[in-house]
Parts: sequence; C-alpha cells; structure tokens
Amino acid sequence: MTSHYVDEIEALADDVAIIDHGQIVAAGSTTTLAQQLGAPSLEAAYLRVTHFDERSEQIAQTRHQ
Repeated sequence: MTSHYVDEIEALADDVAIIDHGQIVAAGSTTTLAQQLGAPSLEAAYLRVTHFDERSEQIAQTRHQ
C-alpha cells in the first residue's frame, strides 16, 4: 500500500517506510517510528527525514541541499 495521507497510514498499516527521491530514508512501526526519530508524530517524522520545508511554495522543496 502507498499513501501520502499519514492518518490513513496510521489507521491501516502496522509498519511504514518513508521514501524520499526513491530511497527509503526511515522504516519501522507506525506506533514507534516517530519516537525513534525524535518527532512528536509520524507526520512530523516524515517532514524531518525528507527535509520538507512547509514555507517553500515550490514543488521541489524536498530536494536535499
């Protein structure tokens, strides 16, 4: 299953892999992955490991610098 909706992932999956530019950058249980990454939620963990910048208006915002 693939999804961009974190609430859907948390409801339907036991494990999750976060993929950024075709590479798995984090993987683990939906209940513990955020904690392992030091994030308050799975969504915050995704934003952290993909270097997502919510202030950016460009689609290429997850490009690694």
